Amino acid sequence: MRQQPVRTGRSFSLTVLLIALGAMGHAQERGLTAATAEGAPVRPQKYGIIIGVNQYEDEAISDLKCAAQDAYALHEMLRSAPDGFAGAHTVLLADGQEKAPTRGTILRFLKSYVTLAGPEDTVLVYFAGHGTTVDDNLYLLPADASLSLVKDSAIAYSTVKAILEESPAKRKILLLDACHSGTGRSAQTMSQEALDRLERESKGMVILTSCGPEELSHEMANTGHGAFTHFLIKGLTGEADSNADGLIGASELSSYTWQQTRLWAAQQGLTQTPMRLVEKVAGEIVLARAGGAAPGPTTIPSAAAAGPGTGGPAKPHDLERFVGRWEHQDQFKGRIKHVITIAREGDSLSVKMEMTGSRWTHEVSDVEVDGEELLFRTEQIKKNLIGSDRNEKKWVCRLNARGDVLEAESRRTGGNMGYIGNTINWTFDRVADP
Repeated sequence: MRQQPVRTGRSFSLTVLLIALGAMGHAQERGLTAATAEGAPVRPQKYGIIIGVNQYEDEAISDLKCAAQDAYALHEMLRSAPDGFAGAHTVLLADGQEKAPTRGTILRFLKSYVTLAGPEDTVLVYFAGHGTTVDDNLYLLPADASLSLVKDSAIAYSTVKAILEESPAKRKILLLDACHSGTGRSAQTMSQEALDRLERESKGMVILTSCGPEELSHEMANTGHGAFTHFLIKGLTGEADSNADGLIGASELSSYTWQQTRLWAAQQGLTQTPMRLVEKVAGEIVLARAGGAAPGPTTIPSAAAAGPGTGGPAKPHDLERFVGRWEHQDQFKGRIKHVITIAREGDSLSVKMEMTGSRWTHEVSDVEVDGEELLFRTEQIKKNLIGSDRNEKKWVCRLNARGDVLEAESRRTGGNMGYIGNTINWTFDRVADP
C-alpha cells in the first residue's frame, strides 16, 4: 500500500480486512439486545483498538507518511458515526499519543480490551504500519521493532489471532493496513505462499487483502491516506450501505472497499485488486448507522505536546514513580530472589538487577521510560568450568494502579542458552520507597 520502503528484509504489501463471526442469526447480528444472567436486557457493545505507526526506532525501517493519520481518522470515524463505537470503549495507540505503539503497549491493550467484551459484543482491531514475513509467517512491526530480531520484536499475525480467539465476543474484526515493503527503493509484492498461509489460518472468517499476489498497494496523495483506508472511512459514512437499510455491515463495507479501491487504481493507471476470501461465515456484523461525516484533515500532535512515549523527554514525576527497590521471589527455587533497584540520575533512571543465591551476574543497558512503561535490556552471565553461559533479555515493566507492584515481562533476545524469544512474566513487590 505504502511505497515507503523497509530497507532490509524480505517483505510485501498487504492490507487485510478480516472478520470473524459466530454462528448467530442475521436478526441478532443486526443489533437486538441480549440478556444478562438476571434477565435484564443489555445492548451489545463495540470495542476498538486502533493502532498506527509512522516513526520507527530502527534506522533500517523507513518511516511512513500516512499510517498514523489513517489510524487517527478511523478512530474518529468509529467514535463519531451514529450507533458506532463509544469513546470510552476505544483506544488509540499511535504517533503523538501518550500510549505509544510499541510492542509491549500494543499487546497489553489487545489483551485488556478483548477481555472486556461479552458474547454479544463486537471487538475491532486496526493496525496501520509496516509488516514483513519470516518463513512465510506474517509479522506486524510496532514502533520499537528491529529487523535483525523480527521474531522477537515484531508481533506475529498468529499472536493477534490467538488473542482475539480468547475473547468471548462472537463478532471480531481485524483490519490490517500493513505496508510490507521490499529492499532498497524497490518494493516486493505479497507472495502466494503468504496469502495461502493467511487463508489457512483464518477459517470461518471473511478476509479482504488490499491487493493480490504480485501487486502493490498505494497511497492517495490528495487525501493523506492509503487508498484502502480512505474508502474504508468513506464507506462508514453510508456509501457502503448497498441494501439501503441505514446500517453499515462488515460484509457491505468489505465489498464497497474492494470495488472502489480497484476503480481508483485503474483510474491512476495502476492495478490494485483486493482479494476476498470467504469460508463458513454466517450472519452480519453491524459497525454503524449511515449518516456519519468523514473526519477532516488529520494533525498528529508533536512529541513535546504529547509527552512520554512519543519521542519527547519523560517528565520528572514519570521517572520518580519507578524509583525504589523491587523484589521477586522465585517460586520454583525458593532461595533465589530477583532484585531490581531503580534510582534517579538527573533526567534519567539507572537500573541495577541482581539475583541473590545465584551465580548469575547482570549488566543493564538501554534504560528508558516510554509512556507508562520502563524499558531496559540485560546481559546475564554465569561462569562455569568450561566457559560461561549467557542470556540477553529485553524487559518491559509497568506499575499497577497503587504503584506498589512492578509487573515485568522479559523476552530472551540472544545468548547461548537457547529458547530465543521465550517470554516470562514477573511480579516485583516494592520493598523500599524512594
